[in-house]
Amino acid sequence: MKKDIIKVFFDSNPVSSKKTETNNQKIINLLNKYGCNVIQTVMGVEFSYSEMQGKKAAFNIYNSKLKDIYDNDILVCEVSFPSPTLIFEIFEALNHKKPVLVLYDEKQMRTPDIALLGNPSNLLVLEVYNENNLEKKIADFLKKARKKISIARFTVRLTKEMSEYLNHLKAKMQCSSKNDVILEILEKMARENSGFQH
Repeated sequence: MKKDIIKVFFDSNPVSSKKTETNNQKIINLLNKYGCNVIQTVMGVEFSYSEMQGKKAAFNIYNSKLKDIYDNDILVCEVSFPSPTLIFEIFEALNHKKPVLVLYDEKQMRTPDIALLGNPSNLLVLEVYNENNLEKKIADFLKKARKKISIARFTVRLTKEMSEYLNHLKAKMQCSSKNDVILEILEKMARENSGFQH
């Protein structure tokens, strides 16, 4: 059976080292090898603010990155040189229920962002990599991510009592929506059900 192609948005800090650029190309090549169609931000382009380009350029970059996140199945970021833009992209992808792989080169790594370390999402995978384990880290993530990519929507009609109960659970579980409550409950049940093969 042929696997579906995963659409991946890949990004990294454009202000990085030559080693990071080499690693970025390896990451992209491995994603392609494992059946991904990779969309990426142009590497090595300085996106800093200037009076000449101003808010219009920043607005275009912002919208371009949002579109790339929305249009793709997963997000992969190389964050050995983290930036506020990358952190924003990661949380935006998680907010839209996209699996996210965050990669740190063990030789160049700076301290991971505390917000990432404390994030409880089962869609977020943080990996420290080197030349010897990069391929395995990517392959393992893609195998799991394929199962977490949203493929279907359905509507449920609720009684007033069930709606109120879901609102109660939403607050208790600190979820952003009733949909998230149901997804968390189903994911927990699937993990705990020894008879379910996943």
